[in-house]
Amino acid sequence: MGHYEWDVCPNCRVHISSVRRGVASDTTIGPTHMVCPHCGSVLKTGKTEWIDKSAEERTGYYVRVVWWCLGAVIFGWVIGFLPVFFFLGAIMKKPDEMSLTAGMAVGVLTAVLAVIKVITAAKNEVKESMKRTRST
Repeated sequence: MGHYEWDVCPNCRVHISSVRRGVASDTTIGPTHMVCPHCGSVLKTGKTEWIDKSAEERTGYYVRVVWWCLGAVIFGWVIGFLPVFFFLGAIMKKPDEMSLTAGMAVGVLTAVLAVIKVITAAKNEVKESMKRTRST
């Protein structure tokens, strides 16, 4: 099944972007169809609500969340560690144990915060889908 993010309605060519920015923006959770607010055309989104997903699709979603968490750990650690390590090393003219320790601490903190953001976004996405399906 394809995944669509319409920037422009294929019928009336008016800009209708529904692209969600941020972590896990390539989500497959959501309404299966959307209506163009300009011409009323019904467009497939390529998404399904959480309740309609099979066990394999749910597992795939969780695998993707784990993948994003691994990326968040690597990205967060590098972004947190390297600047502190090199900045303190530049001030002291040579990297030493203090700059290494401070860099590690900031790197780990940044990685943990990035993982928390990924997990929170995933939980909220499932929760929003459950709300939508209960209200319909």
